[in-house]
Amino acid sequence: MSCKNVISFVVILILGLAITSTPQAFASSQITGICYTTYQRPETYLTSASDQKLLRIAAAGAGWVNLRVSWSQAGYTSTDIEPNFATPSDDAVAHVIRFCHQHGIKVLLSLMVDFADDNAGGTWHWWGQIAPVAPGKDAAGKAADGWAEWFDAYDKYVLHYAALAQSAHADMFCIGTELISSSTTHEKEWRALIAKVRKVYSGKITYQAHITEYRAVKFWDALDYIGMNGYWKLSDANNPPITELLTSLKTIRASLQKWQAALPAKSRKPILFTEVGYQSADGAATTPWARGSLAGLPHQALQKRCFDAFKSTFAGQPWVAGVFWWGEFPPGEAGVDERGAGHPFLGKEAKENFEF
Repeated sequence: MSCKNVISFVVILILGLAITSTPQAFASSQITGICYTTYQRPETYLTSASDQKLLRIAAAGAGWVNLRVSWSQAGYTSTDIEPNFATPSDDAVAHVIRFCHQHGIKVLLSLMVDFADDNAGGTWHWWGQIAPVAPGKDAAGKAADGWAEWFDAYDKYVLHYAALAQSAHADMFCIGTELISSSTTHEKEWRALIAKVRKVYSGKITYQAHITEYRAVKFWDALDYIGMNGYWKLSDANNPPITELLTSLKTIRASLQKWQAALPAKSRKPILFTEVGYQSADGAATTPWARGSLAGLPHQALQKRCFDAFKSTFAGQPWVAGVFWWGEFPPGEAGVDERGAGHPFLGKEAKENFEF
């Protein structure tokens, strides 16, 4: 190899290493935030410990917080949706919004439905499989479809928080999270709900779709952002190199961009990654959606590698509105970071040189 060729090869190698090891920061126009939630008690957000965690989030440079509130139904066939043992009080939600604003952070208030019993009916289900059954029987003596009753309950839930978001001046409002069985089959009911929310809340509105759901949702045109929770499997390996992570994410990026570009103009809203997270443990890129800490050995460097790969792939893309990283919690949250192997990332390597 000639001296000139050697020099060219070295330059290309150095540039390649820079691309894979130095993630691009999200553009100033892109939303960059941290998800914040609790399953402790209704007043947890009113504690000084919670305020201190929010100050840490502000110090990290986060421009936004995705503040999660959940109500529960008894099981996947239930039609009633009510506050649960940990649902934050309205005063607590309003306090977080005010506190964040005082420290330069905007707030997305987002809603989700959980189950009091994931195994009701004898089999485990999650909120994407809700299949409500109405009380009594239909004319043929069979259990009746309970979607009308479910949407009555869900509308009350959403509109309660739409009013709270308006009065507390939340900067964005999310009307639901990964409700696949309803969002992909009941377009009319969702459009009616969105119209009701618009009459109550004047800010931007989104919906958080699952990675298997977003293509089948038909009401994106009625919202301001295409919300998406980005928990894609990136590797089968416990400790994949960043080159493998980048290859997987670039394939995902190409698919998303092609899909979004093919939407009708009225539906072609920017994609907002409403949740993206990786645990600080072996296997983080295999099951990033896992709840609770992974059984693998703690691995902070892998968590940082996954964050860096995601940022390198999606930062600066004009069709991407931004990202909310999952997630941080008030002190004392049970099960979210056992052995330091869970999703929280402040104080770990993923926070080092964390670019917002």
